[in-house]
Amino acid sequence: MTDLYLTALREHQAGNLDLAEKIYREIIAAEPKNHDVLHLLSILLAQRKDFLNAHYFIERALAITPNSPTFHNSMGNILKNLNQHEGAISHYKTALQLQPDNASVHNNLGNVFYHMEKIDEAKEHYYEAIRLRPQYVDAYYNLSLVLIKQDSVSEASKNLRMILQIQPGHDKAHGSLAYLLQMQGEFDQAMHHYQKALEGNDDNVLSHHNLGVILTNKGRYYDAIPHFKKTLDLQPEHVEALSNLGSIFMLQRKAAEALPYFFLLARLTHDFDAYYNLGVIYIELSSFDEAVIYFEKALKILPNDFATNINLGVIHLQRRDFDKAESYYLQAHNLQPNNEEVSYILAAIGQKSEQSRAPVEYVKNLFDQYAPYFDKHLEMLGHEVPQLLFDAVQNVVGRKESDLMVLDLGCGTGMSGAKFKSSARRLIGIDLSEKMLEIAQSKNIYTDLRLGAIEDVVIGFSDLDVIIASDTLVYFGDLMDIFSKCHLALKDGGVFAFTVEESGKSYPYELQRSARFAHSGKYINEIATQNNFVILQSDKIVLRKHGDDLIEGRLFLLRKGHQ
Repeated sequence: MTDLYLTALREHQAGNLDLAEKIYREIIAAEPKNHDVLHLLSILLAQRKDFLNAHYFIERALAITPNSPTFHNSMGNILKNLNQHEGAISHYKTALQLQPDNASVHNNLGNVFYHMEKIDEAKEHYYEAIRLRPQYVDAYYNLSLVLIKQDSVSEASKNLRMILQIQPGHDKAHGSLAYLLQMQGEFDQAMHHYQKALEGNDDNVLSHHNLGVILTNKGRYYDAIPHFKKTLDLQPEHVEALSNLGSIFMLQRKAAEALPYFFLLARLTHDFDAYYNLGVIYIELSSFDEAVIYFEKALKILPNDFATNINLGVIHLQRRDFDKAESYYLQAHNLQPNNEEVSYILAAIGQKSEQSRAPVEYVKNLFDQYAPYFDKHLEMLGHEVPQLLFDAVQNVVGRKESDLMVLDLGCGTGMSGAKFKSSARRLIGIDLSEKMLEIAQSKNIYTDLRLGAIEDVVIGFSDLDVIIASDTLVYFGDLMDIFSKCHLALKDGGVFAFTVEESGKSYPYELQRSARFAHSGKYINEIATQNNFVILQSDKIVLRKHGDDLIEGRLFLLRKGHQ
């Protein structure tokens, strides 16, 4: 039987469990009291998570050899996995009575106490295991987990670093140390240890996810994405990874790529954030029916969420369902009664006349959000105003290459500026939206870009040849201040070219339900005269399309008269 026993042991150690089990059972059938083989078979069955049968065979081994510390230790391990903690403790303690200096038994006993939340008892046995075996890596690691649980971060880090001195490639120690460093804000060191952890075990979910979080916080989205995807490969319903990966794609304005992650997240969690983000994604995909569905689901969870009410208001405004839009904006107004943007929109919906301009924050936020889509959207709307403005100015000042000083009010992404670039020795753009200016900067159109309100920035200029304002004055009702300041900024004979939406029924201007102002021609004529401008041109034009409708307005060209 000796040869058969050695064969079975060799196959067991090689991982050939089926063959090893077959041979163990043959030996036991021939030698029912072979306690060593009974013990080995119980270990093999425990490896297969068959703890009930493992318990049966270790019990038989102990009946034959009741004073074996090894058998008592194995029985303790099996009972621990059967959640019979008191029984496990009893066998571990018997093993220690038989062999007091057994470090492994102390470590195992510590593990049982840890699972029972008896932290002090667990620590005591881990420390004893380390005293008996100073290079005992498992005991150091288990002790570090206890110390982390007790918020003894410094002591836990010390133990983890000790492990890495003994066993530099210990992936779990690298991962746990990385986590502690991450919690302390030591992100570069944390990244190093997460990477080391993954070198040892590329299937470590926590290390992949946490490394992705650090990279995301550093703005390294391209590097973070593979770690979140690996996390989801290993754990497809990892809620945090779904949220983080979806959020990265939203930050990158990749709504279609973000959609499946938030869709699964909503199915798993049914929580507000998942529904809200789905609403935002569907808005970006111009799928407004779906956006409404998910925003309404979000409101059922948090009825008083300001942003959700605003988004539903925006959608219904675009649909021209003004009653529904007003109801959501009224709810938002109740939540934030001093919010100027909400008050402005409500005034527009209700066609109230007390507003004289759009709030600065409203315009800034509107175009910051709109910036990534601005150029493409205007092309789709048939936006020809920049070319019309350029042609009008050129008819008056002539085609002087690189000779003009031009100021572009509300320059946006530079659609009008691009038309004037070849004629300007200096071309300055002003806009409230930082995001718009970033895009304009990337086009290398302007010699100078200024962030700020046009009426504030324009006062810093003089002797300008041309001031243009394409689709900008619609966010002002009262234009007197702007006209006065533009007059001062222009040199004698300089021209001011701009567009307005035309109001045929209200004087001097009206706030439309689009939240844009329309001005009467009479009003423009009056303030032009009052500010010593001569009207050279006043042409009716189509500003853009809105659905099936054409939005009409006027293009004005004014020349500064002598003081």
